[in-house]
Amino acid sequence: MLYTKEGRPRVSIFSIAHLSDNERMFFVSLLLNEVLGWVRAQSGSGSLRAIIYMDEIFGFFPPVAEPPSKKPLLTLLKQARAFGVGVLLATQNPVDLDYKGWPTAAPGSSAGCRPSATKNDSWRDWRA
Repeated sequence: MLYTKEGRPRVSIFSIAHLSDNERMFFVSLLLNEVLGWVRAQSGSGSLRAIIYMDEIFGFFPPVAEPPSKKPLLTLLKQARAFGVGVLLATQNPVDLDYKGWPTAAPGSSAGCRPSATKNDSWRDWRA
């Protein structure tokens, strides 16, 4: 499932830019729950099998609300690593994400982030 017959890794990209907000939430929630079901069917692994990457995560993992995408995403952040699945989230503003997901992030996971000068204080608070 993860590799072609030639041994090359498979890549699946889903673009939801054309969907309404409700359709986006429905699709992302459905996808995350399906991925979570697949992850739980795998045996434990110490090596990376797959990566789930979500760009512009704003709204899918907020600090105060409970959208349908939040619970499966938090579960993946907490448990997927044990099954060899990495989760990579991208946002322009880390304070818009639920703090419950931060402890599960690797210490160097934010190395690629380049906060703007106006956000340096909140970035330092987050890294502390």
